[in-house]
Amino acid sequence: MLHLAAATGNASSKEHHRVNLEGTRVLIRACSDAGVERFVFVSTIAAGFPDISNYPYAQSKKKAEKVVLESGLDATVVRPTMVMGKGSKIGEALGKLVTLPLVPVIGKGDVKVQPIHVRDAADLIIEAALSDRTIAKVVEIGGPEVLSWNDWLRRSKQIRTGKNARLIHLPAFAILPVLRALESVLDGRLPVTSGQLSSFLCEGTASSEYDFGKAANEMVSFETMIRETV
Repeated sequence: MLHLAAATGNASSKEHHRVNLEGTRVLIRACSDAGVERFVFVSTIAAGFPDISNYPYAQSKKKAEKVVLESGLDATVVRPTMVMGKGSKIGEALGKLVTLPLVPVIGKGDVKVQPIHVRDAADLIIEAALSDRTIAKVVEIGGPEVLSWNDWLRRSKQIRTGKNARLIHLPAFAILPVLRALESVLDGRLPVTSGQLSSFLCEGTASSEYDFGKAANEMVSFETMIRETV
């Protein structure tokens, strides 16, 4: 069983937990009743962020991971980093961001991220599902390049427009409390959440002991990822 379904984006906290946590429990019970032994749950790198107290999506995924690993099935949790490619919502949002005259960055912009193309993510998820070494493990997967948010935005601006990006760094301590206050009233109705912005403040890189044989030079490059979301 390969479980990729999820509520994402700015869904309400209730919806995240209903779909991502309770939905996973339903699937686990169904698989147990049907005699399915292998269960692979696709989570998110955000489940490993040091502080997810204001990130319902990451909370629901982390709780679902626990349910999966304690299910008694031959279970694997896969945590992809930021998934890019044609149709990527995060890719499209960041693409719009870099078209602004001044490109806003939450924090200093030195936090590292490791985007992965959807085709590479699919290949690695399948390899993890077919490997006995990943049973009862959490496996993180990422793309061929680690870069800071400053580098991401500058390179993305250059690839998309041929121009240099003018970055403006915004203090997280001033923005996040305002968003959290709004979320308490407008849960699920804001275009961006404080949890989503935590990606600018928490390392989004993969750390895994597993090598599935796909070398960095065989993976889709950052430049191609950006060009596919233009």
